[in-house]
Amino acid sequence: MTLLPLVHRFRKRIGFFQKLQDAAAEILVLAPEEKNQRLAAISLPAQIDRIRAVQSDTSLDYEASRLTSGEINHTPTRAFLLKNAWYINGVIFAGNAREPQVPERESLISFEKTKHLTRAAFPSSLVGSQYFGHHVVDDSATTLLANEFGPVFRAPAKAARTWPHAAAYRTRLNIEAPVLTKARVAEAWVFQDWGMTGHRRDRLIKLRLQLRDTPGSRIGHGVFLRRRGSGAARLLANEQEIEEKLSSLGFEIIDPTNDSIESIIMRCRDAGIVVGVEGSGLAHGFLSCAPNAKFLVLQHPYRFNNVWKDFTDALEMRYAFLVGEGTKDSFHISPDELCATLDLLSF
Repeated sequence: MTLLPLVHRFRKRIGFFQKLQDAAAEILVLAPEEKNQRLAAISLPAQIDRIRAVQSDTSLDYEASRLTSGEINHTPTRAFLLKNAWYINGVIFAGNAREPQVPERESLISFEKTKHLTRAAFPSSLVGSQYFGHHVVDDSATTLLANEFGPVFRAPAKAARTWPHAAAYRTRLNIEAPVLTKARVAEAWVFQDWGMTGHRRDRLIKLRLQLRDTPGSRIGHGVFLRRRGSGAARLLANEQEIEEKLSSLGFEIIDPTNDSIESIIMRCRDAGIVVGVEGSGLAHGFLSCAPNAKFLVLQHPYRFNNVWKDFTDALEMRYAFLVGEGTKDSFHISPDELCATLDLLSF
């Protein structure tokens, strides 16, 4: 039994709290801060005027900056060594620092059996424990990094248990790691790995290459990743109409909720255009599409978010978006506007 979570909350209330970098015994800069240029997103006129709200963890100003051309700063890739750390249900404690890798609050009193580890590396992230796309892209890329620092362990993310292809991707990407619930770790390594530095871009490319052993069915084609109401609330009310339009244009219609991972990878491989509602499902296309692919992201007017532009910019893919119209519960996309945006991407 340990009372550490309870003790930490008490210490924080009285002002004894450290940031991760202050608690670290050593900080390694694996890639310095970088400045790069990015291209503006492609869209039809007045798309921004349709936005009613953004996703809860972002802001309209930040999303607007993602869409513009110009210079972008990438934070450094860093590794932090925490000595005599505790890992309890996805949260790392060291000194007076607390570093969560899962969104759930840990129990104030922990009764699980404690493992004792000399060294361990923890690549999981808060976003990767909540969203499938970040789990199979972000956390997978960090796992490649973590392998150099010791035995790797995954956080006990509750959401990951419900994702049908998460385990299969970890196996295919050769990054499988056991889940850890509770341990005392003499040397624990955690990572700051969200800036699109050259170090991280190389690992994203390596992940994509890992899937190349599955032969593709076509080259340069388009794929549409349907949602059919899965995932977070981004219901595309006329999805069937959009599917029929894209199918008539030769697009592959992929259903990640029902298709096998082999079928998804085979049909996404070497795709020249990836279309889908903004969300984690686009990870399937990102991992398997052609190196010079183009993305067209269909946006819910109340959940506007362009996280995939960070990834397409990093690998020099073009990014376009189309904002639908509707309510907080559902939205629709004009087939004519869809085709017009695809025409813009063809130039």
